[in-house]
Amino acid sequence: MRTHWNSPVISLFDKLRDRTGASRLHLCQVILSGVFFCLVTAPQPIFAQAKAKTEPQGNSAAELVAGLTETLTSIDSLYCEFTQIQKMDNEVLDSRRCRYARFGHQWHITEFSVADDKESEVGRTVCFDGERVYSYSVTKSPDGTALTGTVQVHDFQEPPLLSPEYMLGMRLPDLRKSIPAVCQENQVASVTAEAVDQEQLYRLMINSIPNGTTSEGKVYRYDVTCELDPEYGMLPSNIRVEFSPETKAFLESHRLWYQRWYNLEFRRIVDEYTGTERWFPVKGILEQGGVKKIPLFELSLENTRINANLEENLFNPRIPAGTTIFNMTAEGGGRVTLAGDTAAVDRKINELADHARATESDSFAYTWIIAVNIVFLALIAFVLWWVRKSKSR
Repeated sequence: MRTHWNSPVISLFDKLRDRTGASRLHLCQVILSGVFFCLVTAPQPIFAQAKAKTEPQGNSAAELVAGLTETLTSIDSLYCEFTQIQKMDNEVLDSRRCRYARFGHQWHITEFSVADDKESEVGRTVCFDGERVYSYSVTKSPDGTALTGTVQVHDFQEPPLLSPEYMLGMRLPDLRKSIPAVCQENQVASVTAEAVDQEQLYRLMINSIPNGTTSEGKVYRYDVTCELDPEYGMLPSNIRVEFSPETKAFLESHRLWYQRWYNLEFRRIVDEYTGTERWFPVKGILEQGGVKKIPLFELSLENTRINANLEENLFNPRIPAGTTIFNMTAEGGGRVTLAGDTAAVDRKINELADHARATESDSFAYTWIIAVNIVFLALIAFVLWWVRKSKSR
């Protein structure tokens, strides 16, 4: 015999119909329909926030770090033209146009001193060719007419703090490492998902990162907090670096020091290697505090190229004639002044560096020449002795 299954709700309606009649049945139907409508249509901020804080929706710390690592390491080269504004209490203290480029370990930044809206001249260029840093600056005479150019050559150096890569976490202030590198070395990252201004963000936290020691052997440790925005491909919208509590405990000053990059705007930029668009921050602010009143720095990117073929002279530029070069890597600091219309800095620097080696080589060669001559004279004396001895026989 076949039986027909009735749901509990239908069974309840049948019992109500049998016992109390159609009026009460109709009332229950109205009440249940109203409750169902409220559950479906009403907003649920409390439940949504609780779920956001307890369920990272499958994005664990390891998965987020892996995704961020893949994103950042896929940027082999970067070229940006941007405006850098320095502010204090909403007052603009300085504004200049800048150019930044990086390929592998090589990087370049130029700050243009703005004369007016139509004219700009190079104020300072700093670049790293993978071995040496060239710092080229131009200064004016007191009367403002003559220009004097100088280049200082230094050893390896990290890119400057006010460069677009810090906005992405490709470099972390004071740590001189990327977020993926820090996570890989420490492996103590944790993540929470939170709703901020009705937007879902993932807060990645890396604590107690060792970096340097005091004269007494105490280890400086840092905490990094990074908010990843899923709306912009999980790129950082906020990066804060500060001392860890264990470091603040023994510091006598600078306990409240911190540096914070937060991005105000993202834009889709074409990746010139893949031909596809990807998110990239185009406006960000560097906030520093805890030491003294320090101005804000605002970066607005106007021209950005990702994975473009960059010219080699960006990282080893040609400098005008009359420029004085100071090789700070040489003992005593070598000095030379460029001649001619234009000249390559690396050639002049190599001349400075090779001078000491050439002196050593000349001394070494001179020693060998003397030794060879002594041997040659000894050989002649031996031959003459042998001939004389043969004749005497």
